[in-house]
Amino acid sequence: MHLSFNPNKLILIKDTNGDYLTIYGTIKKTKYKGYTYTTTYDNHTKTFFGTIDNITDLIMFEGNSQYDLYNAFCESVDDYIEICKKLKKNIK
Repeated sequence: MHLSFNPNKLILIKDTNGDYLTIYGTIKKTKYKGYTYTTTYDNHTKTFFGTIDNITDLIMFEGNSQYDLYNAFCESVDDYIEICKKLKKNIK
């Protein structure tokens, strides 16, 4: 597995005070059980945040490294599939 930032999707944003820098970017799409995710990196808290792509629900997860984020993504996908089965909800 190779995780790295896609520099073509990198945008730098400062808040109104000009002292808080947040980096928004996407990690190359990594699949797990057919799902992919998009991530945001917060330079202030040094934390990666992710959401599962192409589902109608909002599933968020976080990690202190790309490796931690990927593991949280896999756990979130497994939990999402399990909950959808319990609720008899169609999943992709």
